[in-house]
Amino acid sequence: MENLNRRDFLKITVGLGSVLAGCAREEIVKPPEIIQRTSYKLEDLCDTKVDWRWIKLHIYIEPSGVLWDYHKYNKELFSYVSAFFKENKINCEIIHCDKQFTKFIQPNEFGVEILDSEQDLNDRYFQLITEQDSVDGNPLTLNGRGYAVTRSGIALIDGSWEEFRDWLRAGEITIEEIEEQFLGDYKGIIAGDYLLRVNAGNIVHELLHCMMLFHTRTFKPTQVERYHKGLPNITSYEVPNFKQGHSVGYVLTPLQQKLVHSFIAGNNNYKAFIDSKRDLNIYLENLAYGNNLELNLLK
Repeated sequence: MENLNRRDFLKITVGLGSVLAGCAREEIVKPPEIIQRTSYKLEDLCDTKVDWRWIKLHIYIEPSGVLWDYHKYNKELFSYVSAFFKENKINCEIIHCDKQFTKFIQPNEFGVEILDSEQDLNDRYFQLITEQDSVDGNPLTLNGRGYAVTRSGIALIDGSWEEFRDWLRAGEITIEEIEEQFLGDYKGIIAGDYLLRVNAGNIVHELLHCMMLFHTRTFKPTQVERYHKGLPNITSYEVPNFKQGHSVGYVLTPLQQKLVHSFIAGNNNYKAFIDSKRDLNIYLENLAYGNNLELNLLK
């Protein structure tokens, strides 16, 4: 995909080094007293064998011409999402829905909502979690490509991040012109396939937060390395690597696999999530306390 103009697909993928950095940077306020009603020691949270399991993913894509690719290519997109989980011995049942969700309470059932603007993501987030609508009297503003509303078990995705969506809104480019570039080559694979895999990786990243996985740099000392067997971690800020055949260009470590399997099986990691009021920030505080770790607030 060489020598293309300003509208080139290459510009769509500018800044992939932070492509999965899509979580709001909220300050974690340590509660005045942490009451350990369950063990947060990592060895206790890794109590489940990594073996075949099932999860249900309920998918809502906002009706929007800007999200034409999410609608048109949703089968291909979610095949990559499913493939990632299958690589980690988890089968997915994909259920497309025409309405937004309220809450999922089962350990193996989650929602994904794909919205067509950052503003829609912000509005939807505060609609789901009204009790967190301000900090010190100032409204929170989410930034990035997605956010995991862990209390509701819903991953919110800003599907409008690529430059071409602004060009579409302004009438500077057509869908047909974009799709012509999808057939080109980018980093050794078909450009459209590359974009779908990147978007699938973002969806997976936020879903894993709903399962209580944390970013690679959340704790000091580090508990999850940025690379595993030469491939970037799905919770890192590294660029994807598709050269070794992995669906979304990222992997999980054995520790992460065990945490996820414990969660979706309803075992100790899920119990710790419930104990933390279904809130990832509270969970991370308890995890730091239970394992004598330091939280990196700029995670």
